[in-house]
Amino acid sequence: MDEGIRVQVRQPSSKAPLGTSCCISAGGDDQPWKQSVSFSGPRDRVLTVVASTGGHIAEVERFTVTAVRTG
Repeated sequence: MDEGIRVQVRQPSSKAPLGTSCCISAGGDDQPWKQSVSFSGPRDRVLTVVASTGGHIAEVERFTVTAVRTG
């Protein structure tokens, strides 16, 4: 079964995500994927991009996190 991937852009100074995109298909095992996320209003210079899957056993079953620096 293909997993649905949720992508969020977050910043440390906010509890809520700046932007979310849900739920693209992962396309199967070891398949590349890409997704655009629209967001606005960042106050922090460093943002976090979180991609997660889940829903079968727990709300989040697998995830990855990376940081990006804004202009």
